[in-house]
Amino acid sequence: MGSKVRDGLVLIPVQNIGVGPALHVEASVKLLDAEGKPSIAPVGPQTPGTATGIGKDQSTAIEIRAHGWTEGASFELTVTYRDVAGKGWATVGRYLADHVRYEGVTIEAMPIAA
Repeated sequence: MGSKVRDGLVLIPVQNIGVGPALHVEASVKLLDAEGKPSIAPVGPQTPGTATGIGKDQSTAIEIRAHGWTEGASFELTVTYRDVAGKGWATVGRYLADHVRYEGVTIEAMPIAA
């Protein structure tokens, strides 16, 4: 299942490859230009997609509302989540519509909020 952008809805396939469940999952996107750099074009409001949890080795689709986005948009995706110990994580990658794939995907621990 690949990412799809249509009429302001961004559908993101998410698979949990961790050793336990991913909890409090939130996905958001930033529009990229034709060169894969952050777009300077004005964008409308966005409603991040959420999932309460994704089990180990499970997949789901998360919907993000991105007002004004249309098919063929490239974007940077950020998915944040917590493990069962409460540690926060962020997975970030760029979806390049011309290549129909994600590139530069990283997974990093998030700083603990004070």
